[in-house]
This record gives sequence, structure tokens and C-alpha cells, in this order.
Amino acid sequence: MSSHTIYKEFDAADSQRSFQWTVTCSSFLKSIKRTSTRRFPIAGWLTKYDWKENGVADLVVGISMSFIIVPKALGHAALAQVSAVHGLYTAFFGAFVYGCMGTSMWLSVGTEALVSQLYGSILINSGVPREMRDEVAPMLTMYIGIFTAMIIVLRIDKLVDLISPVAISAFTVAGAFLIATSQMKTLVNVHLEPGNPFFGEFVTTYIELFEEFSHWHWPTLVLGVLSISLLVFSKYMFKKYLKNIPDAGPLILVFSSILFSWSLGLSENHGIAIVGEQQSGFPPFKLPWMNVDSELQMYFLREAASLSLISFLIMVSLSRAFGEKAGIEPIIFQEGTALATINLVGCFFGTFSATGSFSGSSVIASLGARSFLPQIINALVILTIMFTLTGVIEWLPKVTLSAIILVALSHMITFKTPTKLWRVSKFETGLWVFVFLGTLFTSIPVGVYASIFLSLVILVWSVVSGSVTEIGPLFVGSTIYRAFERFPDAKRVPGMIIMRIDSNLTFANSKNIEKALESQISKTEMIVLNCEAVNMIDTTAVAMLRKFSSLCESKNIELYFSGWKMQPRRLLHAFRTDALLTGGVLEHVLTPGRWYLNLHDCVIRFVGDIKYEDRVNNMRIIEVNENGENYQWTAANC
Repeated sequence: MSSHTIYKEFDAADSQRSFQWTVTCSSFLKSIKRTSTRRFPIAGWLTKYDWKENGVADLVVGISMSFIIVPKALGHAALAQVSAVHGLYTAFFGAFVYGCMGTSMWLSVGTEALVSQLYGSILINSGVPREMRDEVAPMLTMYIGIFTAMIIVLRIDKLVDLISPVAISAFTVAGAFLIATSQMKTLVNVHLEPGNPFFGEFVTTYIELFEEFSHWHWPTLVLGVLSISLLVFSKYMFKKYLKNIPDAGPLILVFSSILFSWSLGLSENHGIAIVGEQQSGFPPFKLPWMNVDSELQMYFLREAASLSLISFLIMVSLSRAFGEKAGIEPIIFQEGTALATINLVGCFFGTFSATGSFSGSSVIASLGARSFLPQIINALVILTIMFTLTGVIEWLPKVTLSAIILVALSHMITFKTPTKLWRVSKFETGLWVFVFLGTLFTSIPVGVYASIFLSLVILVWSVVSGSVTEIGPLFVGSTIYRAFERFPDAKRVPGMIIMRIDSNLTFANSKNIEKALESQISKTEMIVLNCEAVNMIDTTAVAMLRKFSSLCESKNIELYFSGWKMQPRRLLHAFRTDALLTGGVLEHVLTPGRWYLNLHDCVIRFVGDIKYEDRVNNMRIIEVNENGENYQWTAANC
């Protein structure tokens, strides 16, 4: 072989390896691009953003968001029992990170009253002195971020859908009352010792306030009442005359309060408490676990679990609600990832727990943001305030922040849900009242656990109860079958009982269903089970059917089935063909002639083709609901 030929072979091999390496690198880079775009959606939408068409509109939305978010962030920091500037830190990281990672365009992420209140309760009950809370709070934030990440990684987010929205509504309203109660002591400038974190905050706070009536600070109360009046008036004026402009009342109140506090010396001359000196500029990087002993870390670890679940629940609820308004289906996994990132990154810079913000989201929705750019603009505005205006925030009266919080709670305190429920479902009304009172007269953590527990109890009960109903044709010859308890004029088929199973067949409800079926054996010579509502069946339920089949066979009762769906059909077929499982006892369940796709086909197979009555279109069908009320239907519309 010539040297020229050898060189050619080496060149061909090198070219192939080079080509394969190029293809591999190209695939790897594409994979990285897909992953980065999926985890950081900003990499996708920012390159396609139409600056000429949407830039100015989104700039206005971003600045308008800051008018609402900045004052409330300062107030929520007071709820969280940390310095006011930490509210700005949380609002900045929430807006910036969510702008890069979020999937619900009209959702604002930052501080929130309910989460801030619970965060502050944890710090108070930890026994850490007020001057040290800024140092230890980031450790709690880090644990909340870790638990949020675990919710996503372990796919516990699916369990959130099992919590009843009715229970969440009741818990939220009661939580708003507890937050308002916590601000009463600031409104009269009275110091109260923290009570039992799990019982009686609502009642004991008002009892202690009236006991301390002689120590109320009247200048603080007057300033608080004036602040609340200004906010209510501003809200009314903006809503009536400036509908397309966000309510700037909180921002106006903050700057006017700072001006009067500084010029009149409200702190020195009148004893009105102010927020005090605040750190200016970007928050310094600090390790969260510094200055936190092991005992306090374990306490934070225990308490962070429930708080992370609440913040995630609020985030998901608002994300879906505002995503629906924007015509976008948010990706819950990505939303949780963004929330975990905000807390895990922010804990190194002094933030407290973040979640979805209703007020900020309402501004975005009302002004119609066209992208996630307003989130980034809002973050930049907050960053500018951190560098330029934190020096004047120290003159801000604390009672002003309480006034902002109290007025902002008005959208949370609503009794529309139980009022509507009372007209349609007394059971869910009772659930709402129970969770509301349970939360109000105990505490927010107890309310969370009660909401989860009751939701799971209701879910289990709905599975265990398992409904079986006797049905019949609405009139002679009808192909429509309804329950006798709801349609008392429905007809019975001679010599046949038709039972409809209205739930899945599982180990949880097989006993109840078996008892209901066995109660019909002595009444007829033929039973038809309508299984159109059965989406799933397990092996325990198959054993129950096998037992019931044997009982029918011993009593010389014919048993037929109709309407089995795919999953039950496959499982029953596997049992029929496997002698080890059935021993031949279940053989007739799927035997041709014993099983029908359609219920009416089964009925006419044994009764014959029944002729329709004359003037069927003029017949009136009476339905009786659970309250004894009658409804009339024409036969043609049934």
C-alpha cells in the first residue's frame, strides 16, 4: 500500500471524527439553549421583543407598579419584624428574578401581607431580640427556599390541587383579620408581649389593648386615623375619576409623612415612633447561617415547612388567576422554581419570604402589560430608590406603614364566597365557616393545618362513600335513564333492577358499594349494573365483583354489565383470562351476551323494543332536587 493511500485513509478518518465532534457539540449547544430558555424564559422573549411598539407602554406599567409596591414593601417589612429596607430588598429580588424566570405575564412577585405576618410571628416567637432579627432572618428565608425547592423536585406541587379553594378562601379572610389585629398595637403605640403562637391571638390582643387604654399614645392614633382617611379618600378618587391610573395614595402618604415627620420633629417633640436609620445602597452579601446557633436553626427548620407551603399556594393561585386573565397557561413547575430561586438567592442579601403580590399583579393586569419587561423596570426603580432615598426613609412614622397595611387588607376581607355558597351548597358553607372561625380564634399556622386536613378528609370521604343509585327510563321507550330519587316519575323496567355506579371502584369504597348491591338481591330476578361513570377499578373492587357474582349465581339471579370503559375493561379481561386470579368464577362478567356497551341495548335485549308513547314532545318530566324543589323538563330536551 502506497503512502499516498495511507494518508488518504487517515484524512478520511480525521474528517469523520471531526464531523461527529461537530455534530455532538452542536447538539450539546442546542440542548443548553433549550434548557436555558425553558428555565430562563427571558432568553426567549427578550430577543424577539418589539421595543418600538411595546417599549413605552411597558415602561409606564413598570413605573406604575413601583408606586404601589414600594410603600407596601416597607409596610410588609414591619409585619415581618425586620427593618423597612429589607422590604425593598425582597421586592427587588422578587421582581428581577421573576422577570427572568416567570411564566405568568401579569403576576407580580415580592412581599405579601399574609406571608409577612406569619414570617414575623416566627421571628417573634423565636425569642430573638428585635435588634438581632435582621441578622438571623435570612436563615429562615433560606430554609423556606429549600422547602419550596423540595416541593418542586418531589412534585408535591400536585398535592396543592387537593386543597379546597373554599378552605383557602376562609383561611385568607381570617388571616386578614389577624393581620389587622396585629397592627392595632402600632396604631396606638402600645407594647404588648407576644402571646401563645397557636391560640387566641385575635381575642387576647384586643383584651390587652383595652387593659392598656390609659397608655394609648393619642398623637400616634390621630396620625394613624388621618393616614387611613387619606388612603381611603385617595382610593375613592382614583377609582371614580382616574380609573386608568394606579392609586398613588400610598406613595403620596409615604413622602408627605416623611416630610412632616422631619420638619415637625414628630419623633422628638411628640413621641411618634419612626422606622429609624436604614442602610443605603445594594444589600451586602452575607452568609445566612452566620450568628445563628444550632437550636435556632432547628426552630426555623420546623417553622419554614408550613410557611413555604403557604407562599407556594398563594403563588400558584395568583399565577393561575392572572395567567387566565392574560390568556396564558402558567407552568407551575417553573413558577415554583422561580419562587425557590428568589428565596435561595435573596437570603444571601437580607430578604424575607417572597410570594405572589395581589396588588402589584392588579396594576399589571389593569394597565395591560405586554411582556415581562415591566417586572425588570420595576426592579430597576426599586434599586434606584435603594441607592438614593433610603436616607430619608428613616423619618417615616411606623403608624403610616400600619395605615397602608390596614387599607390594603380591604380586598382580602370579603364575605362574597360564603354568601354565594349558602345559596348553592350548605355543606361548603359550613366548611368555610369552620375554617374561618378556627383560624380567627387560634392562629394562621393552625388555620393552614386545618385547611389541609379538612380538604383531605373531604377528599377521602368522597372516595370512600361511593354512590350506587337505582335508575330507570324517563318514560316508556326512552333511551335516557335517570335516578328515581331525583325523577320520581321515571319508569321501572318489569323484572329488572338497573343500578348505576357513580364513582370509581377502589379498595376505599368497595365495601359500601357491595352492601348497596346486596340489598337489591331479594327484589328481582335480574340486575343490570351501569358502569359508565367508573373510570378506574382496582383488584380489591374486582374481588368484590367476584363475590357479588357468586352470590347472584347462588340465588339464580341474572347479572349483566353495561358501559365499562377502557381501564376497567382491560383489568377485568386480565382477570377473566388468568385462571390463577379468578378460578373461573368471574368468567361470565365479560362473556358475550353478559356485557353491553350501551345500557339501553341491554334493556331492549330482554324487554324488547318498547314503542314511544304518543305526544312524547308534550310530556313534562319532573325533577326533584335535594331541597325538595321541583323542576320541569320537556321530554324532547331531557
